Amino acid sequence: MHMSATRRRTAGITFAIAMVGATLGVVLSPGAARASSEAFPAGFHSQRVIGKLAKGTGGLPNAFAFAPDGRIFVARKTGVVDVYHRGVKHVFLDLTHEVDSAQGRGMLGLALDPHFASNGRVYLMFTYAVRSARPGAKTSVEGKIISIRGRSGDPDAAAPSTRVTLLTGYHSSAPQHADGALRFDHAGHLYAGWGDGTLDKVKKTGLFAQSLDDLRGKIVRIDAKTGVGVRGNPFFDAAHPNTIRSKIYVYGLRNPYRFTVDQQNGTVYVGDVGWTHYDELDAFPAHSANPKRDRNGGWPCYEGSDGHSTPQPSYQTDRLTKAACKKVYPPGHLHGTGVGAHAPLWSYPHNETACIIGGPKYTGGSNYPNKYKGQLFVADWARDTFHTVNPTTGVATSFGSGWGDPLDIQIAPNGNVAYLAQSSQTLREIVYKR
Repeated sequence: MHMSATRRRTAGITFAIAMVGATLGVVLSPGAARASSEAFPAGFHSQRVIGKLAKGTGGLPNAFAFAPDGRIFVARKTGVVDVYHRGVKHVFLDLTHEVDSAQGRGMLGLALDPHFASNGRVYLMFTYAVRSARPGAKTSVEGKIISIRGRSGDPDAAAPSTRVTLLTGYHSSAPQHADGALRFDHAGHLYAGWGDGTLDKVKKTGLFAQSLDDLRGKIVRIDAKTGVGVRGNPFFDAAHPNTIRSKIYVYGLRNPYRFTVDQQNGTVYVGDVGWTHYDELDAFPAHSANPKRDRNGGWPCYEGSDGHSTPQPSYQTDRLTKAACKKVYPPGHLHGTGVGAHAPLWSYPHNETACIIGGPKYTGGSNYPNKYKGQLFVADWARDTFHTVNPTTGVATSFGSGWGDPLDIQIAPNGNVAYLAQSSQTLREIVYKR
């Protein structure tokens, strides 16, 4: 029996949604709450930039970046990077032979060097399989960050000889919560988010998010040329700049799949995908007097809530983890209330399903009404919604639904907010018309 074109398209979208759910550690039940109609704020609409992103090889597109010369780079989950040049798609790089993209794994991070116009450097983050010599053993993965340039005579194709490995050492045997976003700050330092590599159950592996000698559950900040830690990182050791703790910028996270770095003040805003109770947006300022508290998201022992960090009951009471959870934050806070712990900027109940997608601060001039200037644009992939969040007060305002399941959010060169719409497989801009 042959499926109709409509049924094939519906089946393809359903499969793609399921694959992203696996990537983010989100279980979508049939009929899970997803916006079915457009409900944009007055004057705003979604405008297509590139369509038919599902065509070709390489699997699900899930990250993108704008080059200053007008090209647009798109990374696919199975390890292909495409570049769109004057409307024509070129395969920039194919690493499908190297990338392990099962479930929540794959090539999930993409960024372009701030000096791309002169050095052409593309940065990629992915997982690759490490197979055990023992028959029947589960396949583990390692994580890797590389940079690579286009060929001198053909910048739309990568030159293998220019490839540089910047970071390895991430290890996970779980099929979800692996790699995530790559971002740069104003000084040209590279940030990368790593998930806790733990299944949706109480596991002692979740506690690695609290270890300063393990990459799981972390955001790192490294030198974009050498991959070593950056002086000024909270646990930087000048004598050993290549250790994991020298690279850690934020720890205690579950799945920081998408985050942004404020180019004005250096604050890192992290969308940390939650488990049973909350999804949260965390703010980590550039300077901290107490990094063991202020740079610690608290996972797996704390998760979300409004105005304070709330104990995660499953981890706080389980015999395998409760002793460790009592030691998460420095002495001096009242255990169980979150006083003295890092508090999310904004959080919301997970309920049946949620999947926060941390996005950028809008700094444009006249593109949008003035009230949006300085606001963070944050989406929820599972609920197909946008919110704007005030970075000072943490107050969130609904920005409508029906956007097409936002998966990655950036500021376009023209100043508009752009995003990857996963369900329609398009790159889109949020446009305002008076």
